[in-house]
Amino acid sequence: MTSLMFVASVITTGKVAPAQPLSYFSLKPLPKGTIVRVVVKGKPTIGIVTGFVHARERKLELRAAAFSLKKVSGDLPGILPEWFRSWITECSLFFAAPEGALYHTFLPPVLSALPPSVAADGGRASEKKRPAEFFVLQNEDRNRLSRCKTIIREAFAKKESVFICCPTTESVSRIAQELSRGIERHCFELSSALTRKEISKNLKSALASPHPILITATASFLGIPREDIKTWIIEEEGSNAYFSIARPFIDFRVCAELLVKTKGGSLVLADRLLRIETLTRFNEGKLMELAPLDWRLKPEAAVKVIDMREYRKNSPKGFSLLSGELLELTRETLDSGGRLLVYCARRGLAPLCLCGDCGETVNCQNCVAPVVLHSSKDGQLFICHRCGTRRSAAENCRHCGSWKLTALGAGAEGVTGEIKSKIPTAEVFRLDSDSAKTSKQAEKIAREFLNTTGGILVGTDLALNYLSEKVASVAVSSFDSLFAIPDYRVSERLIRLILKLSSLAKKKFLIQTRNPKNEIIKDVLGGKIKELIQNETKMRESLGYPPFKTFVKITASGRWPAPER
Repeated sequence: MTSLMFVASVITTGKVAPAQPLSYFSLKPLPKGTIVRVVVKGKPTIGIVTGFVHARERKLELRAAAFSLKKVSGDLPGILPEWFRSWITECSLFFAAPEGALYHTFLPPVLSALPPSVAADGGRASEKKRPAEFFVLQNEDRNRLSRCKTIIREAFAKKESVFICCPTTESVSRIAQELSRGIERHCFELSSALTRKEISKNLKSALASPHPILITATASFLGIPREDIKTWIIEEEGSNAYFSIARPFIDFRVCAELLVKTKGGSLVLADRLLRIETLTRFNEGKLMELAPLDWRLKPEAAVKVIDMREYRKNSPKGFSLLSGELLELTRETLDSGGRLLVYCARRGLAPLCLCGDCGETVNCQNCVAPVVLHSSKDGQLFICHRCGTRRSAAENCRHCGSWKLTALGAGAEGVTGEIKSKIPTAEVFRLDSDSAKTSKQAEKIAREFLNTTGGILVGTDLALNYLSEKVASVAVSSFDSLFAIPDYRVSERLIRLILKLSSLAKKKFLIQTRNPKNEIIKDVLGGKIKELIQNETKMRESLGYPPFKTFVKITASGRWPAPER
């Protein structure tokens, strides 16, 4: 029997994959990179062959084993390119993640959704590897996309394809629509917003096209096995959406760089404001300038900073959600038929609740994170945004027993209610993860707002992804609450937020704050963005923060005392 058997080493794929390849037997030799179907713990899964030997070479080992090898269920008639396998190995080494987990991230949307014949094709024949080149592009959206069009035309003239990587499905749709004009037949859009059937159709067409193509997709499609892709553009490279929130915990931007180093070609890191990590590498000469970096703030709207401390005395709570200027702007929006966006950092009625007597914060009983006050049909609730635990808000302080629990801060739900109470005739829309559970619901709310004369939209970061056009005015309900984000990158994020919001406003841009002399507000609006970034870089260097150090998180879990060991 062993004379007809081969033992294959297989990397099994999955979110939680084994660290080492598993052994299976096969009745035929399986070359490296063969995609096979195997069974792990009774469940069918995809595996990648890393090598095979004749069973007689492991005859004694197989007889002494306490278990019998399982058979390879079947193989797809396609073999992963060598560069793809090398890329996955490099990503695995960098992030200390199992190769099977990385295959699970990048392989399913590339091959398993396709007919076997397409999987076997893999695009054009491989050419000589080009050296890896890395560029930066920092400019406002319109000029940046114009430069991308030039890159696409130049690539097509060289008979090369271009891959544009976007952080979200919404940005994929928006950027694809902008860049595909005139070349629609050669453009393909790929994201989780499409159905499995649509993804399979687009991938099949993209791999079969003899003409150079433009692919606009999210990061999980980076490994599309089309050999003529020589240029990758990472759009909005400063977005936090490039960090995976589930296993394997990776940064897709790093994966893109490793792909270019492995396969060869050009990588462009593009955004309105590049990350400090990227700018530091540029200053060190490790990245090249595709075009002069744009540091200017060119707001079309008139900018005004509102000192909210002036409204403390007249408010029974000691603070006010809406300034007189914002209320006046709301009325002006109604009268003129324009549109107003009110940005909120957090959802809910109030992002912070504390005891008015002892000052104790109301926390989650499960994970001890501060809870957020929400309203529901059954009354007000305390909801933890970290673990999702919810409970009734009808309670006393758990520290001192006081009934004087006070809700503080400007949540999207609270701001919406405040506007409606002050201006009952206002047409107010709310767009956050509470009001829009799906992408279609979010698109519907954004579309209704843009089609409503005198409409007012109260929204969080989610709303910014769905606004496809500028509005008359934009206001920030509480700039100070943004500093509560426990992230060393918060200053960089706030600079990018001001740039984004100011670019959306055509007439007026209001910022409500209790600290109008804040350095970030003052320097960004004063056109000193470059100096602000330089100061932030120096601070990170003095504290040993990235890019000067690398944070590594090691977690030990299990039944005690295993974590201690």
